[in-house]
Amino acid sequence: MADFCVAIQKLAEHCEFGTTLNDALCDRLVCGLVNENIQRKLLVEADLTYDCAKSLASAAEMAVKDAVELRAQAAAAANVNKVFRPGADEPAQPMSTKLCSRYGNTNHIQSDCYFKEKVCNNCSKKGHCTRMCR
Repeated sequence: MADFCVAIQKLAEHCEFGTTLNDALCDRLVCGLVNENIQRKLLVEADLTYDCAKSLASAAEMAVKDAVELRAQAAAAANVNKVFRPGADEPAQPMSTKLCSRYGNTNHIQSDCYFKEKVCNNCSKKGHCTRMCR
């Protein structure tokens, strides 16, 4: 935005706008914007001056950049807080996403299941709970 403003000011130096210089710069700034949302925001403003248009457009451009950066940070942060289950002697491994056939949940792996050594109340077989009984 700043480069664009400098460029149109330099181009207007040799023009003979006189007292209408600020109006001409303001018009060129609004018409030359690539971002249509910022352009619409400026077109809605009543009594828009060049300085006001320049500051509003710069603020809107920064807001767009900040929003994009926040989304990128949020996407990166989604992977930061994953839960890991430390094993006895092996390095930490991510929690299982498979369904435990002994208990029917995904918060643990089948080999670590509480019901591995328990007897089913339904069939009296060892290794699963009633709700997972066949």
